[in-house]
Amino acid sequence: MAGAMVVGCAAVLGAAGGLVAWACAARLVSADLPRTSRLVAAVACALACAGIAFRFGPTPEAVELCALSGVLVCVSLTDLAELRIPNVCLACAVVVRLAYLAFAAHAGGPSFGSALLVSLRDALVTGAPLAALVLVMDAVLGSASMGGGDLKLFCLGGFFFGWRAALVLVFVSCVLGLAFALVRAACARKENAPNGGHAFPFGPAIACASWLVALCSDGVNGMVSSLLF
Repeated sequence: MAGAMVVGCAAVLGAAGGLVAWACAARLVSADLPRTSRLVAAVACALACAGIAFRFGPTPEAVELCALSGVLVCVSLTDLAELRIPNVCLACAVVVRLAYLAFAAHAGGPSFGSALLVSLRDALVTGAPLAALVLVMDAVLGSASMGGGDLKLFCLGGFFFGWRAALVLVFVSCVLGLAFALVRAACARKENAPNGGHAFPFGPAIACASWLVALCSDGVNGMVSSLLF
């Protein structure tokens, strides 16, 4: 019963957080967001927070990941609206992570400095190879293969989950991104509408993959470690 109450409260708070995320996104984009997107944002954030609460219970880690979910909902909305991931959203996520590291250090965990260095290392290990790959792909294709905001989101994944989990995050994001692109193209053909050319909002796929990786972070890190070492 207590677990169900925690999940229910998380869902309610998540819905409220989704509405806040929608309001923030509406201020960050120049065009008006569709009215239905407000409900979608509330439901998405509610489901994300409920899943996190079910997985982690009432813990500081759950609070951190629920806050991250709100940020990911916001960047998904801005990416869908304008193919743009605002730096201010990424900065908010970094603040969330720093607050968690500070709390964990105060509660007897690793010192803030050492934990921060590990998170920064994992963000760098995640982002540097991706940046190099993107530069090569840009040169081969003669056009942008990945937006800078998407690359920053992947670095953020390494900052939160570690570089091992970030490897899985990249793979799952690509799978989801391909699925989203196929659905988007099919809907465009059905409505005889343009599909937006080569530009594609990758942020929602990265956000969904981040949520999945967050729920399975321990298993993901163990799986990658066993494969690599």
